[in-house]
Amino acid sequence: MVDLSTLKNHRFSDALLVVLTRFPVAGKAKTRLIPALGAEGAANHQKMMTEFIIDQARKTGVHIEVRFTDGSTEQMRNWLGDDIYYKEQGTGDLGERMSRAISENLNHSNNAIKRVGIIGSDCPDFRTSDMIHFFTELENNPVVIGPAFDGGYYTIGMRKHHPELFSGIDWGTGKVFEQTLKVAKTPIKFLQKLSDVDELHDLVPKISVIIPSLNEEKTIQKTIESAKQVYFTEIIVSDGGSTDQTKEIAESLGAKVVLSKQGRGQQQQTGFEASSGELIVLLHADTILPKNWDKLVRAALDNEKTAITAFKLAISESGFSYKMVSYFANLRSVWAKMPYGDQSFAIRKSTLLKIGGVPNRVLMEDVYLVREALKIGELSLISASVKTSARRWKKYGVLKTTAFNQLILWADSLGASDIDLKNVYYGDITLVKLLNFCLRLFLGKNEK
Repeated sequence: MVDLSTLKNHRFSDALLVVLTRFPVAGKAKTRLIPALGAEGAANHQKMMTEFIIDQARKTGVHIEVRFTDGSTEQMRNWLGDDIYYKEQGTGDLGERMSRAISENLNHSNNAIKRVGIIGSDCPDFRTSDMIHFFTELENNPVVIGPAFDGGYYTIGMRKHHPELFSGIDWGTGKVFEQTLKVAKTPIKFLQKLSDVDELHDLVPKISVIIPSLNEEKTIQKTIESAKQVYFTEIIVSDGGSTDQTKEIAESLGAKVVLSKQGRGQQQQTGFEASSGELIVLLHADTILPKNWDKLVRAALDNEKTAITAFKLAISESGFSYKMVSYFANLRSVWAKMPYGDQSFAIRKSTLLKIGGVPNRVLMEDVYLVREALKIGELSLISASVKTSARRWKKYGVLKTTAFNQLILWADSLGASDIDLKNVYYGDITLVKLLNFCLRLFLGKNEK
């Protein structure tokens, strides 16, 4: 029974989320994954999933009760924190344990709990927004169930104990959801169908986020925080010699920092070589990823025809000119199939290896990367937007920056070297000088 004195005064103050899990003991946790991951690997995966689910649940503001097996209350508290109520699951099959958790929390005398939901620790697709929707539906529905693709369900919630829903069910089989519906005596509201993780084929690919940096202490924290609030990812900051606090900030946030020679292409390649994920996301240090971006990336790259994908572009500053920049960038991505690096690329590790890695260029590594990827597959665009800093547009002006970028592209098409482009891009050069530079290249090319 949860301690009501710890409940906060919010819209879910009458709601309780029960998380069923176990202390991650090798050989006992996620046993069906042991043949693929080994005993330690399976236990570590169980640990990671539980921590992710608890983190997502905390953001809802709902009170959390963890019912566990293996380990002790002290071990659980040391692992997951002391802001959670812990209780052993007790004896009986899964149905008996779930029924008991709901009954004890709904039927206790002087109980302010009016809504109880139960989730396992093996459905990382069930995120904060989904949990909020779940408890909102419980305000007006007696029973809410989230069906799983394997024939079971990943969550069940109710406002009154319905013991019949937990009796005579073949737990652990693909019949659970169907059998539950047959014995139900009250209307049930269904959530979207999601996947849980029981077998090897349920595992999602790990994502490595590569962030090249050089004196990015003002932006790196928000960028990393946007990248880390998802499931089964690693964050690698490839630093080109920062003299500010970039590296320290990145490490304090749990990112792995690797040192590299300067140059965005080289830094991305260095980060890639240090990565362990099956999917790679190339993220600029001043760009914020959208919520649940990992699910979007995995869905996009699940299509075998897709070689590379990118998000839509949004700019951090409001204003008509910035909206126009975003509009035409997104239009260019669709019609010309040429997104830029500030839109954050996602690509399979196998694809990146096949094309020889990230192009070793100081400038336009993004353009060359897309060109190479399109030789072996298609470009797909993710409907959600990343939000990138407007600092360069603010510094030089929208029209000048846009014109400058187009002239750089023209110069590259005319055969300008990467070093020449670097000197132009980072040097003190006017649009007129850049235009003259392009015209000289153009005339020289025609003379040949």
